[in-house]
Amino acid sequence: MSAEENITRNPPADCTDDTCPINFTSQPTLDADKKDCANDPILSRITLYDCNGNKVPTSEVENKIIGFYVGASWCPPCRLFAPRLCAFLEDNRSSFAVIHVSLDHSESAFEEYTYAKPWYNIPYDLPIRESLVREWKVSTIPALLIYNPMTHQTITTWGRTAVMKNPQGCLEEWKQNRHGVGWIQLIRGNEIAVLIWVGLIYFCAYYIYQLFVL
Repeated sequence: MSAEENITRNPPADCTDDTCPINFTSQPTLDADKKDCANDPILSRITLYDCNGNKVPTSEVENKIIGFYVGASWCPPCRLFAPRLCAFLEDNRSSFAVIHVSLDHSESAFEEYTYAKPWYNIPYDLPIRESLVREWKVSTIPALLIYNPMTHQTITTWGRTAVMKNPQGCLEEWKQNRHGVGWIQLIRGNEIAVLIWVGLIYFCAYYIYQLFVL
């Protein structure tokens, strides 16, 4: 059985169908050359490589909306989301870039997961990977944080939901500093659950009204 098949058939016990929690095993560390720089522009703090191991200047992405993809090969939901993200990236390369922030447990797993992917990678051996995830307060993966390098602002942490629910319109909304997904997209496909919750809220409100008002 391959490593991928084993992960798919035997996912970590604390994963759900949608996310996996992050459990750091090490204490926070700072890159020796990057101390006290948490407020600096992100692109000035990282090094980028493509899937072939070639170093890429950050100027390649500094004029695009960037999606920082936090994921790992051991996370089944990440493996399900990655093809959707790659397809979205291929359709929007002129104005969108993805930078992968790996949380894999080994460099070999990192290399396997990133092989032939169209995104850029922060090298596995750089501690800035974990530092960024801690700064962003990411607690579950997959996560896609949308960042505007022109304004040095994180636009939204809902990037994954936007790509899944609103792939045709989210990029233009990100350019306008919006989340990229609205309530209509969020409830689409979950109409029954929404109706149940609305019914429960109505019932509770009616019961309280009958109990205390009448």
